[in-house]
Amino acid sequence: MRNRTKLGTYHEIFMSIVSKTRIPISTIAKQMGRTGRGQRRATVSKYLSQMYEQKISLQPNLILKTFEYPKRIAYFCKKKSKSKIASTFMELRHDKRINYVLFISGLSDFFLTSRDENLDLKRYDLEIVEKSVLYTPIFTIPQGWCLSFEDAVKTLLNLDFKKGMLPRETEGALDWSDLDTRIFELMRENARRPFTEVA
Repeated sequence: MRNRTKLGTYHEIFMSIVSKTRIPISTIAKQMGRTGRGQRRATVSKYLSQMYEQKISLQPNLILKTFEYPKRIAYFCKKKSKSKIASTFMELRHDKRINYVLFISGLSDFFLTSRDENLDLKRYDLEIVEKSVLYTPIFTIPQGWCLSFEDAVKTLLNLDFKKGMLPRETEGALDWSDLDTRIFELMRENARRPFTEVA
């Protein structure tokens, strides 16, 4: 096995998962030289668990390229009366039209996302403070991260910004059964979730 730092080990595991999301631990261990006499693949498994527990990396998630309603809408909401905020949070969590809800403080009480553009939050006694389209993230491996702040600012100031549209290809509508949708929902937050758990 090559000598590497702890962070280097996390990075190598991360890059293996980036290249193939469901890569088995045994294959990662083999790539890292953690197989054979005196080596344990459990060490790689331990590093992977620590990487997620300590939030060094997040688990890979699934994102649909096309959907009946491709846009998720983000809502910042304020509760009109300050009573029963915790129970309102629990109700929002169980609403099938809401994908994600977060309790916050400040100008708003809740941040939530939904595919429903006309989400009626009055029944929860919520006022929408801000509403915006939440675009699908495109994950990239950063390049040029070692630029000095000065060089990065100069580059940014010299850019010629123009209003326009980013072209994006779509593949058409998905023809999924209820079972397909349920499998996706179960694996959406962790694409490495074992199929036995999903079944």
